[in-house]
This record gives sequence, C-alpha cells and structure tokens, in this order.
Amino acid sequence: EAMVERGPLTARFGPMKGKGLRNPRTGYAPFAAVQLRQDNREATAYNMVGFQTKMSYADQVRVFRMIPGLEQAEFLKLGSMHRNLYLHTPKCLAKDLSSPKDPWLFFAGQITGVEGYFESTAIGYLIAQFCDQKMRGEEFAPPPKFSALGSLLNAITDETKTDYFQPTNLNFSMLKRYEARMPKSEKRALQIAAARKAFKKWLPSLGKILKTDLEIERINAEHALIVEASLAAAEAAELARKSAPGYVDYYPNPR
Repeated sequence: EAMVERGPLTARFGPMKGKGLRNPRTGYAPFAAVQLRQDNREATAYNMVGFQTKMSYADQVRVFRMIPGLEQAEFLKLGSMHRNLYLHTPKCLAKDLSSPKDPWLFFAGQITGVEGYFESTAIGYLIAQFCDQKMRGEEFAPPPKFSALGSLLNAITDETKTDYFQPTNLNFSMLKRYEARMPKSEKRALQIAAARKAFKKWLPSLGKILKTDLEIERINAEHALIVEASLAAAEAAELARKSAPGYVDYYPNPR
C-alpha cells in the first residue's frame, strides 16, 4: 500500500521488477514479475518477496489468486506489515555510531538507519573495528567515503540530511561519481574499481591502517584462522549439547 501511494506502477520498479527476465516461450520480458524464494529444503513452500500488506487474509487470497500460476496455490502463511524502528542517526549518534552521552555505547544494524541484511551486517563489522580503535586509544579512522562501507556509513551520518533522514541501503548513487557520459555498465565498473582500491588501503586490523598488500594477506590469513577456530568451537558445543541426557531434536531437518 505504501508503494502504491507513490504511484500505481511503483511496485513494477521495485519488488516486482521484471528487468533481465525473458519468457522462454515468447522471448519477451514480463510487464512485472513475482519473485518466489524457496522457503524449505524440500522445495514445497515458497515466499512471495515484497508482499507485506495490511489487507485482510481473505482479500490477500483473492488477489494473489489473480496472479498467473497461483490460481490453485495453497497459502501456508499470509502477509502482514511490520514496523521497522530506527534512530535519527545524524542527529542522535556520533560519527562512529556511538552515543554522545556515552562514548562506549555503540549502535549497529538496522536500528542505525540501514536497510538489508548485508547492510546491517556491514555496520556491525564497522562497529567492531571502531571499538577496537577506541580500546587501543587510536583516533577514529572510518573507511574511505568512496568505498562501499564508507559510503554507507556516510549516508547514515551525513549531517546535511538531518531534516529529511530516511533509512537506506547500499546503492551506486553513494559511490564515486563520474560526470562524463558513458554506458551505465562502464560507469559502475569504474565505481566498483574505485571502491575496491579505497577499501584495500583502509582494511583495518588491530586498530591500524594497512598500507601493503603483503600485510593485508597476512591479516586475512589470521582472520581465516579465527573463523575456523570459532566454527570448530561451535561444532564442539553443538555436539556436547546433542550428547546431553534427555536431548530431543525438535528440528531434525533445519534449513
């Protein structure tokens, strides 16, 4: 409903965007498309992406059955709206996403004003680096503005957006701009290359800025060992839990 309020075709350029798809029978792109995401291992249930709604359950079934291919579908769970709460980050938080009243209180994830699983995880990664910097008594060193993470951080802390701050996800409009006219694919390739170059020079570890490829490779190897050790510890804990007396596996087929 919120999207339709902006125009009757808004959804066609959002979750129902059919760009890049071709009907194998006709060779034409669809006017709009419904994305079905597999929801279980057996592939017996699928999630309709982007269909949160305030319509009654009866109306949802009636409308969804109008979609070609879903006339006889069984709806296991119907959509509902959920409210996403977030802070007015440019006004309420410092540049390192800490509280102005308590510099050791950091905020991460969706509550900071980012949208998407990747974006929420990325902000959590940055907070870990900022905490490391602060614990080592080093100066705040955010990623470069034209890197992907730097542009995302800048988007949610930009003081010029105080009057009209809205949650955002990562997109190409945040990266380095090129004024010259060129195909979109070429422009995006340049933006990606510039973002990678900027981030490669920043890659933080133990609170210091890396400068050489050799040091970056060493740190990546150390991180890989840490991740491997963490996974091994998690597997050992899971095995111990399952070996405990009275254990019952309520979810024998996890996703």
